Amino acid sequence: MSTPPNPTGQTQAPSSPAITSANLPTPAKAPSVPVEEPIVAKPLVDADFTKLRAKNPLMSIYFGNRIANNGMRIEDLKSRGFRIAVPDEIVTWEGKPCPTGLIKDGHVQRGDLLLLIIPKKDYIGQLKYNEQQAYQRVSKAATTAAGRDELGKALKEVGGLPARYRGKIGVYSPNPGDLDNS
Repeated sequence: MSTPPNPTGQTQAPSSPAITSANLPTPAKAPSVPVEEPIVAKPLVDADFTKLRAKNPLMSIYFGNRIANNGMRIEDLKSRGFRIAVPDEIVTWEGKPCPTGLIKDGHVQRGDLLLLIIPKKDYIGQLKYNEQQAYQRVSKAATTAAGRDELGKALKEVGGLPARYRGKIGVYSPNPGDLDNS
């Protein structure tokens, strides 16, 4: 069968039928599976790693970033008394075993977070120490004393305070009523 030339003198390819939904093959139907129980709607979600606790009530848990500072954050936490928790030491708030989706290489991990454990008395002791240090840094007496020391050092560096400025330069310490806390 030869194709007739078109008006430009070129030969045409034989025309093929256009692809439409009418000439597409029908897909094979999958066999239906009988459902024995009614299907209940429920979400397919990851294990909730925020609802974990130590099995032993005398222990506290803490998530540390295993990637931070090239792993030095975990080493820092270990030096403070933490150790890597094993799944047998961890339960959910409901008392169920640690979700298997959080167990990796024998420890509890969620992304970059690694679960650590420490005796509760040591953990609370560290928190109390941090609180005391924070109060000391912001207490009126401590900041006034630190300001006096810094002013004294600065004045010694410049040869002391000239007599005409005595009584005029000092550390300002506002009264609580003077502060605007808005």
